[in-house]
Amino acid sequence: MMMLSAQDGQEWLTMARHTNRSSLREKLQEEFLSCKICLEPFIRPKALPCLHSFCEACLKDYVRRHPGERPGHFPCPMCRKDTKIPAGGINDFQDNFVLLSLSDTLEEDDVETWNLNHSGSFNQGTTHFSPPKPLAPLTPQEQYLRTYDWYFGKVSRHASEEWLLSPGYPKGTFLIRQGEAAPDTYTLSVRDCDELRGYLVKHYKIHKETNNDGLPCIEYYYITPKRRFRSLQDLVTNYSESPDGLCCKLLQACLKPRSLLWAFERGNPDEFHTERESIVLIKKLGSGQFAEVWLGSWHGSRQVAVKIQKRDAVTTSAFLDESQILKQLQHINVIKLLAVSSETEPIYILTEYMPNGRLSMYLREGKGKDLSVTQLLWIAAQ
Repeated sequence: MMMLSAQDGQEWLTMARHTNRSSLREKLQEEFLSCKICLEPFIRPKALPCLHSFCEACLKDYVRRHPGERPGHFPCPMCRKDTKIPAGGINDFQDNFVLLSLSDTLEEDDVETWNLNHSGSFNQGTTHFSPPKPLAPLTPQEQYLRTYDWYFGKVSRHASEEWLLSPGYPKGTFLIRQGEAAPDTYTLSVRDCDELRGYLVKHYKIHKETNNDGLPCIEYYYITPKRRFRSLQDLVTNYSESPDGLCCKLLQACLKPRSLLWAFERGNPDEFHTERESIVLIKKLGSGQFAEVWLGSWHGSRQVAVKIQKRDAVTTSAFLDESQILKQLQHINVIKLLAVSSETEPIYILTEYMPNGRLSMYLREGKGKDLSVTQLLWIAAQ
């Protein structure tokens, strides 16, 4: 029987506690501390009367895109309950201080654990800094799976049910998502129909097994051990031909919502990608709720406006959504997107530099207040 020294035993206990704590923290983050609209950690969570909570910015955007049947109302993104908008707007919904407190507690625990691991001790009263946050690159497996229309990546159980239960989908509509227990597990979610309960979604855990007997290693995927497949595509093909024990045959893949398509494209290198080293900040021009705007130099020659994400006010996904919109709005009268630097946080969005500032301020306080009626009409006609 192997004997451990007191020091070794303490190290094993520390590792075990850290593993359990990390697993619990990830579970809490996934189930309770992530907005079900943007699928990112909460930023200023607002609680609805039905007790579902969402990021303030996400809720504002959702209400704008999904107005209710009655004026001044909207359906809850989760339970679809008709919700009245307060007189003061979304801001008047109750802040969810419980979620904020829990999130802060977990974040403090993360910082303390990081400092212990890197300095060996944690001194009260000493200023510590959390590690930098580079955007994690996708694994080759994740990149490959994203090419299939049935793969939805890291989405929650609730979100998958909401999409699959949308009107118009037949029985057998399905998607495959990352398992909530670990990133290397998967779940098959299928729309089914019950005589008593109507349409519902059934979830099947997809197990992954590696055969190390031979070289190279062979991976198998299965829902039941009796039917193993070399890939998720083979699994989908089999259950598309016959139910083979499932609730029904897989008929068609669920359509990806636009928000998820944008999420898949976020941070991907394209013609708008630029390295952080190519940007030099010159002076601060202003600050808004979600970003600071700086005058910058790009590649040492061109003046640009640099919008820098405020990480404590907006999620990376929501901030990058703005760049996704600008990529599609290439018009002479719309401010032009030049580049995006997204390899690390905070995100930088580079646009044309407008030396005269906002049009409204230019017309009220700048040289524009001296323009003639003819000139103003010419501007308005554009």
